[in-house]
Parts: sequence; C-alpha cells; structure tokens
Amino acid sequence: MSQNNFLKYYKKLNSEQKEAVNHSEGKLLLVAGAGSGKTSVLTTRIARLINEGVGPEKILAITFTNKAANEMMIRAKNLEPKSAYSTITTFHGLALQLLKKYGEAISLAFPLEVVDPQENKALITKATKKILKSLNFDVKAFNQNFEFKKPLTQQNIVKCIEIILENADMKTFVDEQMFDIYSVSSSYFTDSKFIIEKINTIVKRHDCQTFPNEAINAFFNTQTKVVKNILYFYFQSKNTVDEYGKVNQSILTFEDLQIYLYMLFKANPEIGNEISEKYEYIHVDEYQDTSLLQSELIHELQEVHGNLFIVGDPDQAIYQWRGASIENILTLKEKYPDLIQKELKTNYRSKKEIVNFANTLIKKNVNRIDKLSKANDERQRSNTIVYKKFHNGYGEADHIIDEIKRVSLFDHNYKRFCVMYRNKELSTILERQLFEENIPYRKLNGSNTSINERVEAKEMLAFMTLLINPESVKSYERIANKPAKGITPKLIESIEEESQNSKITFTQAAFKMQEENSSKGLNNFTELISLVQIYSGLLHSSSQESPSEIVFSLAKDSGYLNYNLETMMENLSDRKKLLLLNDFNSFLYLKEEEKVLTAYYLSLLQKYEYDDELQSYNALEILESFVEKQELDDTDGQDSKARETKDNKVTFTTIHSAKGLEFEYIYMIGMEQGIFPKEDAISNAFQGKLQLMEEERNVMYVGITRAMKKLTISHVDERVIYGKKEYYEPSQFIKEMGLEIPQEEGMWNV
Repeated sequence: MSQNNFLKYYKKLNSEQKEAVNHSEGKLLLVAGAGSGKTSVLTTRIARLINEGVGPEKILAITFTNKAANEMMIRAKNLEPKSAYSTITTFHGLALQLLKKYGEAISLAFPLEVVDPQENKALITKATKKILKSLNFDVKAFNQNFEFKKPLTQQNIVKCIEIILENADMKTFVDEQMFDIYSVSSSYFTDSKFIIEKINTIVKRHDCQTFPNEAINAFFNTQTKVVKNILYFYFQSKNTVDEYGKVNQSILTFEDLQIYLYMLFKANPEIGNEISEKYEYIHVDEYQDTSLLQSELIHELQEVHGNLFIVGDPDQAIYQWRGASIENILTLKEKYPDLIQKELKTNYRSKKEIVNFANTLIKKNVNRIDKLSKANDERQRSNTIVYKKFHNGYGEADHIIDEIKRVSLFDHNYKRFCVMYRNKELSTILERQLFEENIPYRKLNGSNTSINERVEAKEMLAFMTLLINPESVKSYERIANKPAKGITPKLIESIEEESQNSKITFTQAAFKMQEENSSKGLNNFTELISLVQIYSGLLHSSSQESPSEIVFSLAKDSGYLNYNLETMMENLSDRKKLLLLNDFNSFLYLKEEEKVLTAYYLSLLQKYEYDDELQSYNALEILESFVEKQELDDTDGQDSKARETKDNKVTFTTIHSAKGLEFEYIYMIGMEQGIFPKEDAISNAFQGKLQLMEEERNVMYVGITRAMKKLTISHVDERVIYGKKEYYEPSQFIKEMGLEIPQEEGMWNV
C-alpha cells in the first residue's frame, strides 16, 4: 500500500523535483524557490529511501519549528508509514533527545528541564535581585554618578543583564569540555566595545531603553564585579547544587541545548562518532536560516556517512537579526567541495505576474545564488498586482475593508485574506475598522488576537462593568491598583474572605475592615469603591450625562487615565495631558494618535450610543448592551459565520511570521521609505554596507511570494506611529519592482 502511495505521488512531481528525490549518496544543495514544493521533495525522498530498503531509524530530517516538523512527519507517513520511525524534528528537539541519552558525559545532571524565555527571565530577575542585595548595590547613587537617559532602576538593570546573557550564552560553547562559568564571564566582559555594540542593537528588540555608549562603558568599567557575580549566580540558580557543589538537576534554555550538544561532540569524539554513525541520511530544511552553531552541528552529524541533503534559498534569508548566517548557504561549496547543486525553479503558488515582480526585485541583491523562479501557470492576467497610494492610513484601511467585504459577500470566507506589514504598529487603524465592521481577524506576530483581548480594553471594560455592578470583584482586581496604590491581590482576597465569613457584600466587607484596622492600601481601595458607587448612582439615575462621559469621569477620578497617558504617551507635554484629562472630546481625539487604546475604546462606546436601535434605551441599558456585545465578541470572533469555523478570520501578521504560509489575497501595507526598508538599512547602504538592505529586500521577496491570486501594495503620504505623525516618501522597493510612483491618490493594476 505504501509503495502504491509513493509511486502515485512520485509520478505527479516535475522533472526538477524527481531529480532531487532520486539523489542518493553524497551532498546535495537544493536551491528551492518560494512555492516550489520543497516539502514534497523532502518527504518523497524519505519515502523513497525507505522503499528501497534503508532503515527508517537511519534517516534524520531537521527543520526549525515544531509545526514544520509535524507537517513533514504527517506527509512522510502518508507516503510511507515506516517514516514514523525516522527522526523528523527541530534542532532543539534533536539536541534534547541526544543530551538525555549522552548528557552525563559532559556532567549534565538529571532530570533535564528546558525553560522558555519567560521562565529564563524569572531566573535572571531572581539572580539579579539577590546579588544586588548581597553587594549592597546602591541603585540611586549609581544613577547620579552616571547620567542615564532615564533612571537606571533595578528593573532596567535586570533587562540589561538579560540582554548580556543572551550574548554570553552564545560564547560558552568555545570551551572544549567543561567550561567554568566564572572564567568565561570574566573573559567575555573584557571587550567593552563588543558589548556596547550588542546592547545598542538588541535592546531595541526588547522595547527597553537604549543606554548611551558612555554610560554603558562606565557601567562595565566600574561594575564588572557586579555583572560577573550576577552571571555566576544566574547559572547557579539554574541548577540545584548540594553542599559538595554537585549538580542534581540541569535546567537549560533552548540555546543551551544546542551549545551543550556541540560540547558533547567536541569533548567526546567517540560519542560524536556513534551519533554520526546512526544517521546515515541527513536532511536539513531552510538551511539559509541556520546559525553558525547549527551549521557546525550539521557538520558533526554528517561526519561518518557524508550523505547530506540540504534545502534552502538565500533569497528567503530573513533571520540574520536573530543569529542566522546567510554565509552558511553561500559558502557551502567551500565547506563541502564535493557538493552538488540543483534548483527547483517552478513556483506552484503564485500567478505569473507576482512571480515576475518578485524576480525583478530580488535580482537587485548581490549576495545570493543566481536563480529565477517561473510560474507554473504562464497565462497573462490583469489585476494580479494592485498598487495604491493614499494620503493616510484611513484611506488605506477603507480600500482593504471594502474589497474584503465585496469578495466575501456571499461565502464569508475570510481566511483567504492576509494583511502584512514590516512594523506591527501599522496595523492599528485597519484592525480597529475591521473590528467595527464585525469582520473577524487574528494576529500571528505574538500580539493579542483582538482589540478586546488587549490589556487596556479589558481595563476599560472593567470600569464599565463596575458602573453596572459595583460588586464585581473581578473588575476591581483588574483596575484597583492602576496606578499603584498598595491594593494588592492579597488585600482583595482578604476582603472576599471577610465578605463570606460575615455574610455581607464585598464592598461592605471592605468598609468594615477599614473601620477595624485601616491601612494605606485599604483606604485607597475604599476611596475607589466610593467613586464607583457615586458614578454608578449617576448612571442608574436619569442624568443627562452619556454612558461614555460617566465612564470617562470614573476612569479619570480614579487616576487611571492619567496613569494611562503617562505610560502610553510619554512624548506628550504636561499641558497637553492636563487638557486631555479635563476635556472629554479632546481625549477621544487621541484615537487618531493610534497608541492610546483607552481613548479608542471610549469612542466605540460613544459611537454605540448613537445607534438608531438604541434610542429608546436609557444610559444604563445602553452600557449593559455595549458590555454584553464586547464580551460576546471576545469569545469567538465578531461574526456569526466566523463562529462556525474557528479559523475563518482575516490574518494580520508581520512578514517574518508569514514565512511558510500562503493566502489568496495579500495586502502589503506600509511601503514607505524608512519603514520598509528600515531606516538603519538605508543609512548602512548609503555607507556601502549592503547586508541590512539585502535582508530587507529578502523580507519583501518573502512577502510577495506568499500571495497566490492577488497582491495589493500600498503606501501613504503621512502616518501616525508611536503617537507621532510623520511624512514619508514611497519605498524604494516600489521602483525596484518596476512600478511607477503615481502623482495622485488612486489605484493602479499591473
């Protein structure tokens, strides 16, 4: 049966794909363009090897994500059930599997535990706080001596150390056998310039403050001991150590797994040889995304048999910022002189015009393997590439929404549509308008999936709920300590207990406890309760004030709105903030500045108040209806049709997160110079440094080649990002694709 499945599928492959599948011994680089069927080739080759008598346990396939590995396994098993006994996994998965078996050889203790970045951050925080306390580190004095842009709080130090550790971890594999953490950290921190450079680039990814070079230099010149001790304790805190210094458990990060596997190969050649002997046929997917360390691991794995089947495309190298090295694939022939190179040129995903424009763009890059893709369907079509120019983001959003509504009018098939952007801040206006139009959407780039799931939205909903029900404990928990007032979760929990024990309401219990034993936190909490009761009474009366005005007043008087402005709009002057806090309409106008979601959420309520169907409702009924609607929307999307199919949503994503996906209709927004390509890529290119610009062009190429049926590219003259209005020129990539920049707003079909 499996033989029949394999042959049936094999016959459907084109000549390029069959040639790659039939490759047996030695090393092969398969340069696979976008949409060329590389996964099909990989899985079919695995099935062919097994059909020809190769033991499935001798086959290894490595990719980068669990999702990709699972997909490859499912497709391979469909062709050949014995593929289930092959190792199809990620770099991290393979490392963990091998370290569990051989880790004792490099003194790893068991059980092994892998922590994610958040857990790792908690360990760093613990280490930092402990060492700062033990050294009597005076943060305030440090701030005064070295004038940072912002006060160097303990939290910022933790952030700084976290960034340092990211890079320190990368250096630890250089020692041949068992590295000494202390000595490694000592030598590592001697190169101040290297650290300064790294921090200045990486700190931006973490959304924390950029420290001036002088301050960083002073930090490392005067506080090396502090940093080294933090590092030392960090590694100690990751392990349980007994009184004799013996490690009883090893806690590893994802990066640690690869480092320790490399150490295993280097420190124990016999074990390395045993591992390499086991895997006779090695497959590596997305090789252009490998780091130097991963490239070395692959080299060690193939050492015995030398059968290496590599798939990759330099044109899709978009992860250099997180350690990937495009040089790995560009210099493969130098590393393996006996390497054979083949290409998959046929794009089965995109229409001819889309493929041609992608080719035109990517040819501008110098550091690539010279190849040009061709569409499987060579028929000429119109309206495949749409180029639009707008004055601002609202016109851009209107066009996209109009088309989505028109195309999906009858079938409500939203999953065909994807909005892509280089900077996630660009999506705000469009996201809000989709939300208002009841068009369901999801976000792939780590952000919350909908507006209602954002922290600020949930907080505004909490204020509204309290006005309706002043006894809502859950709502108090959400907003009571914003800004900080000493109202801890423990305090609220104790009030709940008092309420149950005394058989009185939650708010009555709070006042009762205040009378018996007042505290700062409890006093602040009862003040908030009193405010809620006053404005709740106003809502329930026949007051002329609208629900949105009452919610605004409560949020303002509680201190929340001022707190919100301080945290979200740091660039606003004190005068402007004062105006916004005392002028309801001015505050609502903040929705234009995109960043303050509280203002937008209140504007939604205000808009809802004017709904014709609600004109007979009083203020309380309007607010109850609005809250109920938001809670329903929060559960499973805004559209009844969408609830029938959970994933039937418009996709919002950065281009990086869209890698490996495809959509019928793609809208690539934000094609402005300085946004895409980024400003630092432009400035580097001006100085003759092309690496960043070429990676930006790769990102653009990846975005274009996700489109199957239609690609809409747009730019605007002015855009609001991070609360500031900026004016932009069209992206240079528009001209590089062969598109003419129009003089007036409108649409151009290509």
